[in-house]
Amino acid sequence: MTALEFYRKVRDRLGLADIEEAETATRSVLAALADRITDDEANDMASQLPTELGDFIRRRTGPPQEMDMDTFISRIQSDLDLEEWQHAANVTRGVFSVLKEAVSEGEWRDVVSQLPAELQDMFVRA
Repeated sequence: MTALEFYRKVRDRLGLADIEEAETATRSVLAALADRITDDEANDMASQLPTELGDFIRRRTGPPQEMDMDTFISRIQSDLDLEEWQHAANVTRGVFSVLKEAVSEGEWRDVVSQLPAELQDMFVRA
């Protein structure tokens, strides 16, 4: 899958107007996710993504940030300047669903295992 294909899938799942919106949404969700998991796990995930997205994730280094589901979704809401928390949750779920297709099942499980239970549920339903 190329980065453009990833963005197209996000655009289609979320009913967005264009690729630029999908790219912005994707980067916001992936940034929050990369900041929430360990650097090693972020690098493992990045290695299975299109180069552009993998490089974006690899640039985010540091210890994992503690984020429960509300904090995670609120960050997406703020990043994307969305009025409703539920809209941000839907964006997150849409990007997660494409991410789930882009990485191996084992990598998916590894990423999910580092998230709080509420976010794990969102990943599983993605």
